[in-house]
Amino acid sequence: MSSISAKPSPRQVFASQLANILTRAHISQVAFARRMARQLEKDGHIPDQRRKNLAPRVHDWTAGVSLPARRWFPSLTSVVTELCKERGVSFSPGAFVSLWHMALAERSSVPVPKARATPPPPVVRQAASLAPPLGRLPARVHGQDQIIEDLCDLLVRPDGRPHVVTGMGGCGKSTVALSVAARAVHSGRTVWWVAADASTLLESMLQIAFELGAPAAHLDDARAGRRSPADLLWSHLDRSGGAGWLLVLDGADSLEALATGRGKAADGAGWVRGGGAGLVLVTSRMRGRTAWGHLVARHVMSPLSPEAGAAVLLDLAPGAGSSASAQGLSARLGHLPLTLVLAGRHLSSPFAVHGSFAAYTTALERDVSILDEQPTPAGLSILRTWEISLDELERQGHRASRLLLHLLAHFAPGTPLPVIVIELAADGLGLDANRLRRTLQALHDMNLIEVHADPSPYGVCVTTHPLIAEVSRTQVQVAASRRVTATFVDVLTLALRHWDPHDGQHRPLLELLGAHARALLRRLAPSRDDDVANGAVTPGLEPGRVLSAAGRIHEAAELVPVAAGLASRLDARSTVASNARQEAAHLHRLLAQIRILSEQSEYSDQTHFSPSGQVYLHAHRPP
Repeated sequence: MSSISAKPSPRQVFASQLANILTRAHISQVAFARRMARQLEKDGHIPDQRRKNLAPRVHDWTAGVSLPARRWFPSLTSVVTELCKERGVSFSPGAFVSLWHMALAERSSVPVPKARATPPPPVVRQAASLAPPLGRLPARVHGQDQIIEDLCDLLVRPDGRPHVVTGMGGCGKSTVALSVAARAVHSGRTVWWVAADASTLLESMLQIAFELGAPAAHLDDARAGRRSPADLLWSHLDRSGGAGWLLVLDGADSLEALATGRGKAADGAGWVRGGGAGLVLVTSRMRGRTAWGHLVARHVMSPLSPEAGAAVLLDLAPGAGSSASAQGLSARLGHLPLTLVLAGRHLSSPFAVHGSFAAYTTALERDVSILDEQPTPAGLSILRTWEISLDELERQGHRASRLLLHLLAHFAPGTPLPVIVIELAADGLGLDANRLRRTLQALHDMNLIEVHADPSPYGVCVTTHPLIAEVSRTQVQVAASRRVTATFVDVLTLALRHWDPHDGQHRPLLELLGAHARALLRRLAPSRDDDVANGAVTPGLEPGRVLSAAGRIHEAAELVPVAAGLASRLDARSTVASNARQEAAHLHRLLAQIRILSEQSEYSDQTHFSPSGQVYLHAHRPP
């Protein structure tokens, strides 16, 4: 006898469509709820203090438990439409509205059941395990020996300070903390591993207090707000003795979760404190000194070395290629432990589509999203890893952080970019100079950009990790991408107008801009958006002229022909197209002269160029 599945109700279809939209847009229910709250407040439906109530409602809408109210539905439609437009998700507002009306009609036609006489069963809270998840620790941890040893020394000789391990998402913070936890367990110390999630943190910390002997009445007072839960816990931690202890707060990316009442992380009066016979170890993407205060010791993590990155891959997939090819793949992945583990897991499978380090590297050039074929330990999309950081910055009020990072992602990754150049984008982003610098500070505090270490005559320079930049560009949808690209072109154009290319003092800065212009032109060469591509011709040509005048002909030759190719789409009679053709022909003649003179010379040659472009050789006989 065949079974017949019930047809889904209109409410279930509506819920499924809304959930599917959030999934395809790579946005969490919490982040969507924040967007919805802002729109409702803008439309005059809810006051600010009720925003926190929306996340459960969004969950109920996507689960089919309830429907959006009539007065809220126009705001919901606006948010979904804007989100789908931003993220390039296909969406039909008319069909969405029709589904909602059908679900509403179904609800109106179904009789409401009478309330039950029996009370509902009591809600039982299940305590979370506080044991460290040592099964997530790899057999060997590469490239982190020094930071692990430094933290393990603190188990033996605590310095009375809490310590935070901070770094960009995917750099291995939790792995370092797990390595320290494993040492602590093996040495007989008590270890508590707490996920620093606002929804579970209080109960987990009170569970520790209970294990240390806190009376049930005191725990109830803490839950009811009659006693400080942090003070209660620390009163027992300070009295605990034995072989010492380790408390790990993992994933503390929102500092509000670590606050209790008036006590903040930086105050030393919240959950994060020092003292006692143990060590408090926090992992977080936040590294700002103002966020943690002077009482907390910070350990900032960086990507692995090429050798350590290759070792991670070879441990996971020893038959996938040589050490050199493993280093090549590690470089392509920015030497980030999380991405290395995902790639290694893929390559370790006998059914892997890309069976070698070299094949996987080639596949990444075509589509970076193949990293999502393996889930992260937290079950997240790797393409969402850094978007989560941006969600947190937006929640903190830095609403321009996402757009600014997308702009920075268009510059040459890993190449220093002076802040004075970025400031030229302020108008295009709708920011004043002060707000732009505050947003840069926020991106730096969240480990999304780095301050370039070497001093620069042009002031502070920043760099963006290549993989963050690449993934960030994939998150920008068509409309936003065109705006960001146009802003980038405007920045280069303004820079060339602001700093005279004929002034020798400005020439080094303009040579640096040449590297960023090459990155832009390489991406725009295959673009079908002629308006944006053609706008890049002039800012692509001008750095080429500067490089040519500085005698760096080969670098100019990488730049000018691409700009000339974009110019070929213009009217052949236009001044821009004519200049591009002339500049490309000029460089072609110079390169031809170099080849002829180098072939004819019997000496070891250095090629020099006069400002007019004339080539001559300075010959010297080899010793």
